[in-house]
Amino acid sequence: MTTTKWVVAGDYKQYTDWLFHNQYNRSEWRFVSDADVLRGHIDPHGIFIGTYYLRTDIRIILLQLQVSTHGTNPALEQAWKKVDIYAPQSI
Repeated sequence: MTTTKWVVAGDYKQYTDWLFHNQYNRSEWRFVSDADVLRGHIDPHGIFIGTYYLRTDIRIILLQLQVSTHGTNPALEQAWKKVDIYAPQSI
């Protein structure tokens, strides 16, 4: 059984381009369309790509990831830093 991995991308096209370029399987790597798709998952794993930090809902997604994650996560901490630099306050 494969574990679902999540892709937080600027938009769906960035996600599909990334899948195609890396020859990854869509059933293994899922697009984070909004924070709701992450609810109920414990310690989700994945990647931040493209212009994710410009999404209007990125802070909500990062908050959901933070709630779902036990312990520290360097990738999540780095994503927060990039969002704080580039993204307007959305919530």
